[in-house]
Amino acid sequence: MQYEREVAQLKRLMGQLQRKLSLAETQLQQQQQQQHPLTASLGAESTEEQQQRRQEKDLQMKSIITRLITVEDELRREQREMQGMIRAKQQLIDAQERKIQTLDAANQRLLGALAQLRQHYQDQVQLDPRLLANGASSPPPPTYRSSSC
Repeated sequence: MQYEREVAQLKRLMGQLQRKLSLAETQLQQQQQQQHPLTASLGAESTEEQQQRRQEKDLQMKSIITRLITVEDELRREQREMQGMIRAKQQLIDAQERKIQTLDAANQRLLGALAQLRQHYQDQVQLDPRLLANGASSPPPPTYRSSSC
């Protein structure tokens, strides 16, 4: 649950960063369009300065893209980890379900055997009531119920 929240939060962050990147690209284009006529008409800036500014902007863009890629890689890594944990938990649940089914089957067999013994005991007492009077004075075994898992 916490991982899902973190993944959702990181996805929102990545979306925000992508919007910021898009906005920055748009602003950069607008600035370049505005500066181009000014620089051409005024001739105030040299080509070296323009090139240096472009390189700085390119570096900033590369930095933003690198950060976005890093966040995306981290999200994917966390997603793989969560999928691994989910698979392990599902395997544990499946194993527990198989164990419960095995125990239920064994319980049913034991209840069947107990019912047979009880019936055999009652049949013996009906055939020879002296068995009950001669020493088999213990009451019949208690009744047991099946579990309902």
